Amino acid sequence: MDSLGVNFTAMFGYSEKTFEDMYELHERLREQFPIHLFVNKDHNEEDWNWVGSLQDLKHDYMFDSALTLDGPYGLKIVVGKHLCELWHVSRWHHFQFELETRIFLRRVCLHLSDFFGTPLYIPEIHDCVGYLFDGCTMEQLKSDLFDKFGPAQHVNLIEQTSLHDYNHYFYDDFKDVAYFTADSC
Repeated sequence: MDSLGVNFTAMFGYSEKTFEDMYELHERLREQFPIHLFVNKDHNEEDWNWVGSLQDLKHDYMFDSALTLDGPYGLKIVVGKHLCELWHVSRWHHFQFELETRIFLRRVCLHLSDFFGTPLYIPEIHDCVGYLFDGCTMEQLKSDLFDKFGPAQHVNLIEQTSLHDYNHYFYDDFKDVAYFTADSC
């Protein structure tokens, strides 16, 4: 698959298990994660919204063990019992090589890390959302990724990978948080 067809994803570990806990995430995100406060764009986008009615969501949780939140600026969150996937319309190569895109997505992940812990950045081609729907934990996902690709690399090394090489995944410890949360971006 060429780079034009592979989107950005980030996977987070998540431990809240009840439908009520997951459903409340919507309000917590709206209150504690107002995306327009750290995005240098006019806030003319929709806020976070569940995909489906309350009854549909209960059904989806019972049978699929996952719920989907659509967010502003092309963001989507799929929350399972143990994993959470952040998806964005940006292509993987934009995250790799365009600093502005990488800073935006890392800022989103930094704020989400308050809810979910630190992320792994993984090209969508690896279909990690399947782990989410299968009820896997972050440890199971990390173990499988390690077996396939070796250890995760720090996100600051991402530009050293080649455009069509998807055999890497990246962790983020946000130690350079002062740099990429500056208002200059």
